[in-house]
Order: sequence, then C-alpha cells, then structure tokens
Amino acid sequence: MYRMRKPVVPLVVIVIIMLISLACGSSNEGAKVTPAAVEPTSESPAVSEDKKTQEPEPSETEAPQSAFEIFEVGDLVKVEDHTIRLNSVEYKGGTLVANFSIENNGDSDVSISSLMSFSAKKEDGTTLDQEIFDCAESGLDGKVLPGDKLRGGICWSGGSPDDGIKIYYQASLFGQGAVVWNAVEGVAEPLDTDTGSESNVEVFKVGDLVEVKDHTIRLNSIEYRGTTLAANFSVENHGDSDLSISSMMSFSAKKEDGTKLETEIFDCDTSGLDGSVLPGDRLRGSICWSAANPDDGIKIYYEASLFGEGAIVWETVAAVSEPEVNSDAELKVDIFKVGDVVQVNKHTIVLNSATIEGNVLKANFTIENQGDSDITVSSMLSFSARVRDGSGLERDIVNCGSSLDGDVLPSDKLKGDICWSGASAGAGIRIYYRADLVGQGAIVWTVE
Repeated sequence: MYRMRKPVVPLVVIVIIMLISLACGSSNEGAKVTPAAVEPTSESPAVSEDKKTQEPEPSETEAPQSAFEIFEVGDLVKVEDHTIRLNSVEYKGGTLVANFSIENNGDSDVSISSLMSFSAKKEDGTTLDQEIFDCAESGLDGKVLPGDKLRGGICWSGGSPDDGIKIYYQASLFGQGAVVWNAVEGVAEPLDTDTGSESNVEVFKVGDLVEVKDHTIRLNSIEYRGTTLAANFSVENHGDSDLSISSMMSFSAKKEDGTKLETEIFDCDTSGLDGSVLPGDRLRGSICWSAANPDDGIKIYYEASLFGEGAIVWETVAAVSEPEVNSDAELKVDIFKVGDVVQVNKHTIVLNSATIEGNVLKANFTIENQGDSDITVSSMLSFSARVRDGSGLERDIVNCGSSLDGDVLPSDKLKGDICWSGASAGAGIRIYYRADLVGQGAIVWTVE
C-alpha cells in the first residue's frame, strides 16, 4: 500500500467525537462475536487473590443462571480475529476505572471505540454514564493494525463495588452477542510475551521518504527531551488539490504494550504540523507526546485517511536526518508579489510592503470590500507564513503597527500590518491568505 521513497465541553465537540467513534466502531460491521476464554498460562497469570475484593456470601435465594459466560479480570478472551483482556478494575470514589488490552491477530485493521463498543450496567440493569473527559487513563479508541496492540482505560461514573456491575464489549454494533466481565476490583498484569500475532506492517526509520497516495512524508528527527518525545516531519503535496494535515487527528504514538501517549499541545516546537498544503507546496513541523521513555518501544502512526485502512509506522530511535530541499517546490497556483492587486471573491487584497528588520517580517496589506455584505478579517486565522522547507514562522503580535482585524463594510477598506518572527533574507519566505477557512486554495506572495 505504501512504498519507500519514502474541560463543561461544547456540544459540537461531543458531536464530533461521537461521529468519529461511530466511524471507528462500524469498521467491524458484520463480525460474529464468539468470545472464548484462553486458559491462563505462565505468560498470562490469573489475578492474584490478595488483589481481589472479598466476594459477598451467596444469598438464600440464588440468582438465575446467566445464559452467557461471564469473564473476570485477567481472562484473555478471543473475539474472532482479535483478543481482549480486562487488565484491572478499580473504584475511585464513585468512578469505575477499567483497563483493557486488545491485540489484533487478523489480517485487517480493527477499530475500537470506547464510547460505542463498551458499556457498564448495575445488577438491576441501570446503565452507568461513561466519563469521557475526566478519566485519567490512556484512551481506548483508535485503529489497531494487524499484529499490533492497543491498551487503555475507560471510566464510568455512578457506580460502587456493591452494585454488582458488569462491563460489556460489543465488537460489532450490528452483530449478536457481547463479551461480559464482572467488574470486581482486581489487577492482572498484561501479557509480557509475544502472543503469536505477527505484524506485516513495514516500520520506517528517521530519514525514510515515504510515498502516500498523492503526497510524501518524512520523519526528519526524533528527540527525547526528558519525558517528552518530539518528532519533526516534512510533508510535500504532489497532487492537484489541497492536502489537510492535522497533528491531533492523523498522528498518534503508542508504547510497545499498546498504551497511547498524550499529545503535548502547548509545550512543543514553534512550528506545528497543522494546516493545508497547496499543490506542489511543503509543510514542516513538530509533534510532541508526553510521558515518553526511549525504553518503551514507542512507535508513531500516521493515518492519511481517518476512514481508510492501514497507517504509516515509524520507530522512535533518537536520530536526526535533515530533509533534502534542493529547490523551491513547484507550486501549482499563482504566486504574487508586492503591489499586485488580487481579486478574491468580492474583495481585493494588496500586499503593500514586506520588510525584514532583525528577524521580524512585517507585511502591510490593504483589503477593499467590493461586495454587498460585510467581510470579517482575522490576521490570526487567515494569514500564515512559511520558509522554503515548509516550516512556519511564529506570529509576533507585539509592536506590529496597525492591526489587520475587524469587519470591512461594503465599499470600505481595511489597512494594517501582520508580523512574524524567525524570518531572514534568502529563506524563501511565502505569505499565505485564505479567505475561506474551509475551502480550497490560497493567495500566495513571495518575499524577496
């Protein structure tokens, strides 16, 4: 598939999460759930008795016999082409915390959704509410490649050890049956040895140029900064339409046992790896993850399509390999210069001047509204600047002249400045203006 060339939360956030979760859960559509316990071995120890809570004495009136098998913490359960194990159950106040491990033993991706595929109920049938945003656990959502693992926790509120809670896992939202566990407190260490699955996914290294459909991606460097893993990438668009890159949606990192690392958003490098890449253009930036250790066997994953199969996988051995940038990327869009009057929908924009003083690029623009309705201009959202290799310049909002933000009435004008730091002459700087944040294309100027 790939070849070498190498915290109350807004409603819209919840809707987006549910849509993504639905997409994840539906990838196992049609699968028949046939859970079966794998006998404990020396490599898969049962739960130690001293870590289980004391089970209550049976009542005089016995409960009806369950028609389905109920598993316990530590049981390794086979569900068609993957295995799932409840590693631990813990009650923290009124919150039930359950940690699972999943391993894909099949030949195609397995998509896991904690929200859509897992549930918990009390003995009387009352469903517990899942804690989505207040669960101090590595999440259990995402794609598991063939031969790969995913480990993480799910939390439910409103339960106690005396409620006779059971946890349910449905591998298929449209199939029959489910895997059921008793939510009795206990801890069983996950399997430490190979369970027989073998990954057929190619693992790349720092410096490899990987071709993915209509673009290439390269991991330029891996660096461990204390407990932070910093990875720098370059992406080049060889297609005929814009390429959207999202560090949060398309990239992930996992330890060898499948535990996902948390993306470090606010304490990473200046240039991030988010934005649109025009045809023939480049984007270079870094993504950081916390709680990382070089001995954790961490791998980084890139999914070019959130709803497709497969992923690009890299090992995370500390190394540096500078990308080969021998010439300007051949942009497949018009490139403008200082003084050009550019027509954009129902307004015009002119780059009046672009000067570099010290390491600060100061650009002055005029926007004129020729339409019948107001135009809203945002210097932060609509404008950006990058150097030749695709690295973004950092906005400098201090001492930068007149602002270029606000509404422009019909037949009115707005003139102001935007500044970026980290600039230097000869760096091949380009300035980008996107009038439509969700549309295709951009206006591009070169700064000589």
